[in-house]
Amino acid sequence: MESAPSGTELSLRASLLAGYGLVTIYGEIDFSNHAWLEAKLAESLGTARTALILDLAELAYCDSSAVAALMRISRLAQGRGLLLELVAVHGRVRQILHHMGLDRHLHMHPDLESAVRWLESGDEGGTRLTAP
Repeated sequence: MESAPSGTELSLRASLLAGYGLVTIYGEIDFSNHAWLEAKLAESLGTARTALILDLAELAYCDSSAVAALMRISRLAQGRGLLLELVAVHGRVRQILHHMGLDRHLHMHPDLESAVRWLESGDEGGTRLTAP
């Protein structure tokens, strides 16, 4: 597990799952730590076979700087021919992502199993966010 620079409440765990990059994000993403997260996600794109999966089950908060960072990572992934998939978007994070329009740009899945199933077979286990 890696933690953002001191004074912030953000950490992540990067791994591989069936050849896909998997990053589990813990805590809060805001202006003070979004650049660190963006750099770590860019590194994780290098390990991904066809997709980078972001598990947001433990993400308690994100602000507009986090949304902008996710959009930049999405464009970087697309430029490399990779997909960016979000998993377990919930609560306030879900509301913020919906309000900022991220639901129109990224594919989101209810859980990790659905994301992998969709990536492996095209089975639509994922869904676009709907209004909270």
